Amino acid sequence: MDTGTKLLAPITFNRGNLAKIGNDNSSTTLAIVLILINAVLGGILEAQNGGQIGSLVEQAGVSGVATGLGGFIIGFGFYLLFLLFACWGINVAASWFGGKVDTMEVLRMLGFTSIWLLIGTVVTFVVPSLGFIFNLAFLVAMVLGLGASAEINPIMAFLALIVGAIICFIVVFIVMLGLVFLLFVVIGISAA
Repeated sequence: MDTGTKLLAPITFNRGNLAKIGNDNSSTTLAIVLILINAVLGGILEAQNGGQIGSLVEQAGVSGVATGLGGFIIGFGFYLLFLLFACWGINVAASWFGGKVDTMEVLRMLGFTSIWLLIGTVVTFVVPSLGFIFNLAFLVAMVLGLGASAEINPIMAFLALIVGAIICFIVVFIVMLGLVFLLFVVIGISAA
């Protein structure tokens, strides 16, 4: 399957091509690139307007990191951690719902269906209220792709995505707490 067909599969919601992407090891590099681009755009959004993550850090008492380079690093790190842990969490949840999929298949599926998130992020720069539509399209593409790749019906794929996202949020929350604690330690050491 050529790269153009792979990139169009999530946009056209082509379940057969989405399943092929999940099973195609040669798609891994492009999927990782798409995930990295998403993380960079997430970092830019975080830096541009202070973002939600940076404001949480500021509420915790660390000032001056929510915008600029600090905001970019926080946003990039969070989005990258989230997307990578999501692959693992969705894989675990899919196996609970009878899916036959591995973490790399989920990574490829997440990478390619994140095209909807990329489009949504770019559109959000212009019209912030339209982001929801692209997130919904991402969810639909991910449900169809995971269902086809893991050989489970769309309802089980949807449930696996929800449970996988919950697992991912818990793990990322714990990791981010650890990083914020480390940040406080570093700031405390440098202030002393």
